[in-house]
Amino acid sequence: MTHEPASRRSGRHRSRGRVSVPARVAPGSTGPRLPGLDVARGVALVLMVLGLTAPPGEATTAVRHLAAPLVVLCLGAAAGLTLERHGMRAARFAADTAVRGVLLLVLGVLLGALTDRLEDLLPVLGLLVLVLAPLTVLLRHLQVLTVGLATAAAVLAPLAVDRAREHLLAHPGTGRVARDLLGWLAAGEPHRVVSLLPAALAGLVLALLVPHLGAWRRALAVSAILVATSAADLVLAGGATEGGQADTSAELAAGAFLAAGVVAAACALTGLLEGRRAGPALLSPLLAGGRLPLTGYTLLALTLAVDGAARGDGATRGWGLAAVALVVVLGGCWLLDHAWGTGPLEVVLRLARLPAGRRPPSPRRAALSGERPRPEPPAHRRSTPPAA
Repeated sequence: MTHEPASRRSGRHRSRGRVSVPARVAPGSTGPRLPGLDVARGVALVLMVLGLTAPPGEATTAVRHLAAPLVVLCLGAAAGLTLERHGMRAARFAADTAVRGVLLLVLGVLLGALTDRLEDLLPVLGLLVLVLAPLTVLLRHLQVLTVGLATAAAVLAPLAVDRAREHLLAHPGTGRVARDLLGWLAAGEPHRVVSLLPAALAGLVLALLVPHLGAWRRALAVSAILVATSAADLVLAGGATEGGQADTSAELAAGAFLAAGVVAAACALTGLLEGRRAGPALLSPLLAGGRLPLTGYTLLALTLAVDGAARGDGATRGWGLAAVALVVVLGGCWLLDHAWGTGPLEVVLRLARLPAGRRPPSPRRAALSGERPRPEPPAHRRSTPPAA
């Protein structure tokens, strides 16, 4: 009697005995993405480029007020969506996110040594990721508390900025490392963690809404409501300040609402262009920039460094430089996205995680986690039953 060897099946794909493999598996890919959120990231990258290269003016000031909150809100939304991914453990998420925050901080310091025109955004984002990692886990499924903490952060942020700056003025002998950390956290200009934390917490709440904005009419209505709320907050604030980052609680709230409105508008745009011939061509640069934001930021840093070395003037701004930077950043992201599927820095960031143990779970842990033991294979029809 011969027995056919049993086919080995994947433990994650058991439908009809076949393993479903994506048509295109890119290095560092993390599964299905939300195109609306990618487009919003691409818009944030474009605003960042314009804010650092365009000549000063009211339009540039408005762009600078929106760029950082939009980046941070997308970051918070991505964190919330990642934590809700199937099979994601809270401890693993917090540890891996903290490691990536350290990498962002180190990369920001290195790029800051290359050029001083980046305004220290990446180190601030690195520290913000370190703060957001445990908060995302603790505030999971606590949306009302998250909204309350975001409101409290917007109220307390201006006070923290004033106290931190007073401390630096009162202690001029503070070491360079401590001064840099305090500047990134609260005293810096134009970006600081305490001023961007409300937008990050708003992103955690927005993570619940983004997957339901596939219908463009619904997304457009949500965007209109959020933008109108932002305008009302700005009216209460008496207009935006001249700096690159909001200084009052009303401005912080307005920036978070406006950034959320932009994300909803991006979802509406992707839903409207879905299935149309011109859709992929129109959205392709923004989608590529949204999928490779860290690579795009690095390309921007290299462009500014080359421009500064060629001109000998680190403060040079102009529309010509802005156009060149947009072509380099979006073009480079588009080429990498179409040729490789991701960017080198995105691969490094996704591979940055603590080593996972290989030990099988104990019976008690398996019982607490709800895991069921695998059933024994059915006995052969002609086999002798066990003796009683």
